[in-house]
Amino acid sequence: MTVSKPKSTGKNLTEPPVSVFFNASVILAGIKSPKGASGILLKFGASGDLQAYASVLVIQEVFRHTGKLGLTTRQTLKTIQATFPLNQIAPLPTKRHVDLWIGQVKDPGDAHVLAACQTTTAHYLVTLDKKHLLSLAHAVKPFQIVSPSKLLGQIHLNRTL
Repeated sequence: MTVSKPKSTGKNLTEPPVSVFFNASVILAGIKSPKGASGILLKFGASGDLQAYASVLVIQEVFRHTGKLGLTTRQTLKTIQATFPLNQIAPLPTKRHVDLWIGQVKDPGDAHVLAACQTTTAHYLVTLDKKHLLSLAHAVKPFQIVSPSKLLGQIHLNRTL
């Protein structure tokens, strides 16, 4: 799947937008700095230029850290509602599904992120967690793990081709 804005195929059909699962770190960074790479990706999700996914646990984590970053609950809720349609919020992954990832992660607390991402149609997991998730980028196959700036670079490259 190429990363690109929907484009015409000549048959009045469009290529679906790229699908991206957001980790809490990206959502929080995007709300805090709307002009940064994370903020731009949230705007792409809100506009439909990409299909934005998150999970119930990721969204709970976002709300737990909202106040610590000087963000308001209202501001956070508004961004989440604009970016993530209800049908693109993954439910809690099963224990069995999480257990499949436990052996692959450095922090067992991150296994739910990978499990939830895999339950969606996401092609990418976008995160700022270098130590625990980005370090797995070469080991995970069902989807690509990338930073917000790397994903934006891929989107830009494919739009110019």
